[in-house]
Amino acid sequence: MDELLRQLNMKIEELTRKGELMLQDEEIQERIDDVKKRAKELISEHPVGSMVTGLLIGYLLAKLLTNDRDE
Repeated sequence: MDELLRQLNMKIEELTRKGELMLQDEEIQERIDDVKKRAKELISEHPVGSMVTGLLIGYLLAKLLTNDRDE
């Protein structure tokens, strides 16, 4: 069990390092900035639709992530 946890921690550390390196990549930063810009434009063009979509996604995620014990 201890060995499994040690291996899991090592894998998590490795993935964290890879993720940090990816975030430092200029091309990836440009893509992230482009996605942010397009999202802001879309939201400003369609504020009501964006709000409804956000509420719907939030509702669906809440339903998926909560355990309904009353039923």
